[in-house]
Amino acid sequence: MRRLLSLLFLLALLIGVILPALYFYFASGLPDLSTRSAVTAALAPRVQAAREASKATGRRQDSPPFQVSRRANLPKALVIGLLAIEACPDYLEAPPLADLDRFKLVLARAAQARVPAGPGRCRLRFADMVTEALGVIEPVTAAISDAKLLASLEPDDLLTFRLAATFYSSSIIGAFDASRFLFGKDLEKLTLAQAAELLAAESYWQQFVDCTNPPRLTRLRDDVLDRMKAFGGIDEAELKRAKLVPVSCSSR
Repeated sequence: MRRLLSLLFLLALLIGVILPALYFYFASGLPDLSTRSAVTAALAPRVQAAREASKATGRRQDSPPFQVSRRANLPKALVIGLLAIEACPDYLEAPPLADLDRFKLVLARAAQARVPAGPGRCRLRFADMVTEALGVIEPVTAAISDAKLLASLEPDDLLTFRLAATFYSSSIIGAFDASRFLFGKDLEKLTLAQAAELLAAESYWQQFVDCTNPPRLTRLRDDVLDRMKAFGGIDEAELKRAKLVPVSCSSR
């Protein structure tokens, strides 16, 4: 009986003292992530610093302010394409994450385990991309950051922050920045073909900038369009029309 009481005491100590102490230790270096505006305020100086550094070294001429759009202001094609390449077309229709489900996702993140496909995986991935943009690398601290973002941001906001925090190069950060660089226009004005090209450029940025092998770049963009069609985001006619458009660098 005494041994059982001792074990219960140790368990209570672990839950009530040690775990909270560890949580606060790992979370102490994180910025305020409790609201959308707080996350924006945390990201803005990091992105601006990178842009200013690139301007100082001559890699870019301007340093526009960091911005995060609302989903309603984004082109529908870009949202459809993003969810297609992330393989979670039902992301926006999925119910809110329950506390237990969110805990399981964050636990998997901390353990660096594979997360099953689905809306939850995409929400975790979007939160993780924002965490990475904040410069958080240590796995446990990153998991805590992800948990805070999942709790404070709606799915729409996670999606828009993911776009705003996407790393293309040391001088181009965020889809808003990349759109101006590739197409000379704001993100909100992209066509279907341009939205697909921008998404393809996430993994092949320098090739799109240098216009390395335009036929291959066209195939990469068309792969995104095919995924959009496969997930029901666009119809056959839209697919064919978009594929007829040359990639942007062909006209530069």
